[in-house]
Amino acid sequence: MKKFNQLLILMVIVLLSLAINSCSENKSKPVNRIITLNVDTDNINRRNIDSTCNFGQPKGVSNKDFTIEVKIGDTITWEGISSSTGDNTVDITKIKRQKGKNIFDKDSLIGKGKNRKKVIGKALYSTEVNNKHKDYKYKISFKVNKKGKPYFIDPKIRVVR
Repeated sequence: MKKFNQLLILMVIVLLSLAINSCSENKSKPVNRIITLNVDTDNINRRNIDSTCNFGQPKGVSNKDFTIEVKIGDTITWEGISSSTGDNTVDITKIKRQKGKNIFDKDSLIGKGKNRKKVIGKALYSTEVNNKHKDYKYKISFKVNKKGKPYFIDPKIRVVR
């Protein structure tokens, strides 16, 4: 009975060790975060961008205050969709740093794609400065139906270690 108890304890230790390693591996694996900009393409104009666009955030959180948190090594994909009926398109044409520590390999990331442009970037650096997080403030440029001048929205990103 004593050997059985020792064997049982050893098995529990091994299983716990495997579970802990598995959890720590999952936490450190980079992920792809998709940020979807929803645009009421039937009603958007230069004066109502904030009321016709959102990221699906809760009421009371403005587009300007919308902040995502990612980890170093995560890939971020920005895509736009129309919340209106019909075949309207939303192209994300550029992500441009406005202020804060640069988290990408360059200040501007350009949209790519034939039918619907998306922007993809990999978070390379933490936004932590002197043990405090200073959010990366950026501007999303997007077009509706590939026409006219771009619209702009300026949310934030926080990159943690």
